[in-house]
Amino acid sequence: MDAPSIDAPRPNDLELGPNKYGDSESASSWFNPGALLSTSWDASSNIRRYIAERLSASCYIPSNPLFQQGSIMKKSLRERKSCKQRLPSAIVAGVKKCGGQQIYQFLRLHPQVAGTEKDLNFFDNVGYNVTSPEAYRLQMPYSTTKQITMDADQSLFQRPYNAPQLVRKFLSPNVKIIFVLCDPVERLLADYFSQWMKENSGLMNRDERVTFAMRFQASALDKTQTFRMDERNEFLDLSVYVQHLIRWLQQFTTDSILAVDGDLFKLNPASEMKKIEDFLGLRNFFRKGHFFNNDNTGQTCINFPQQFCPPRAKQHPELEDWATNKLCEFFKPYNDGLLDILNQRMSWMNNC
Repeated sequence: MDAPSIDAPRPNDLELGPNKYGDSESASSWFNPGALLSTSWDASSNIRRYIAERLSASCYIPSNPLFQQGSIMKKSLRERKSCKQRLPSAIVAGVKKCGGQQIYQFLRLHPQVAGTEKDLNFFDNVGYNVTSPEAYRLQMPYSTTKQITMDADQSLFQRPYNAPQLVRKFLSPNVKIIFVLCDPVERLLADYFSQWMKENSGLMNRDERVTFAMRFQASALDKTQTFRMDERNEFLDLSVYVQHLIRWLQQFTTDSILAVDGDLFKLNPASEMKKIEDFLGLRNFFRKGHFFNNDNTGQTCINFPQQFCPPRAKQHPELEDWATNKLCEFFKPYNDGLLDILNQRMSWMNNC
């Protein structure tokens, strides 16, 4: 069934700075809790109901753009709402270049989610200058008991090596962990290309794109041994999902881990977002009509509660067929092992 039409916000609807709702009286009186007792959640289709829900569930006053945290409410109102800085009960822990950061930013629009505005990479510092969960908690946003606190760290899936033990120790054995997995060949190329662009800033002409492809092939493939894969390659290692997932399953049960199909998210974002909502115990907010594909950038965008499109992703140069086929051959047994563990076939498993 098609989603109902969305009452899309106009710029004037979103003048939500402190001058309009900055005091506790106007914020609380404008919101009518009794209106939430209807069977459908108007907050997912009506911008005023969405703002009202944010005001009710959150410790912040929504601002424009809505992706921002907003202004913290007055202390007296925070105390009445039991606002506290709480340790995360859920983490989007990667995988790098699979869309996890974009999914996390969309999740932060959910009224029942209080999420950090950027990756903290907290666990990279554990054992150096961080020894206590309290330091982590104090970096979290304020949240109410109506919300879950979330963090995101796109490198956590792979490193530090003892990340699963640290997450269990600092948070809880019951913390919810979300991994976004995508085609390992495409992930590998995107990751390597991103690093190459950092080292060689600027646009690439045709000759430079060929140079990149040749350099990648020389790095990822050990041609001295009949095109054997160089398994010491860090970019290659991260795409071997099953080896990292095993480490996490040694510390957490399958009920605590959700594997999201990053490629399927591009095709049907509402479906994958609903899986995440159900996994986290959130009320279903995201609808099919919230999302659209930007033909100019190729990115999945959102139009409610406010239109947002991620920046254009730089497209990596294509490899020669023999290199692509060799990568597919290398990853196939690992993908088969991942299928056995997850009991879940990802859409990209049929690409090779």
